[in-house]
Amino acid sequence: GNRIEGTALIAKNAALTNTTYDIIGVCAYNGFSLSLDEFASLVNAVTGLEHNSGTLETIAQRTLTLERLFNILCGVTDKDDWLPERFFSETIEAKDGPAKCDRLAFGTMHKTFYNSLGWDDNGIPTDETLIKLGLKAFIRD
Repeated sequence: GNRIEGTALIAKNAALTNTTYDIIGVCAYNGFSLSLDEFASLVNAVTGLEHNSGTLETIAQRTLTLERLFNILCGVTDKDDWLPERFFSETIEAKDGPAKCDRLAFGTMHKTFYNSLGWDDNGIPTDETLIKLGLKAFIRD
């Protein structure tokens, strides 16, 4: 069957984890061998800082939000985060038979993903999120 419920949150968690790996220089192929708390311990041993999985995820969310702000300033919108038309019109062979992406379901997941990162339905970080992440200087007047 088609899995829709929870997919956006799985994507959010993957984005935060992969961004954390990028920030601390972990090879994506080996990343799943340790938990984020174990990686935090390694970061702490090298830097003398006191991180845990939560603080690493906050740093990753801050990074993704800064990237989003940069893209917005460059004119990127939620329309640029959309799948190509063929995903909605062409079928592929799947385990349970021919399948194609449901446009309405994808739209819902798209907004849920944005919202899970503290962004509005159009992918613009909310003022509350910017304050929480120490990015208050980016709040628009």
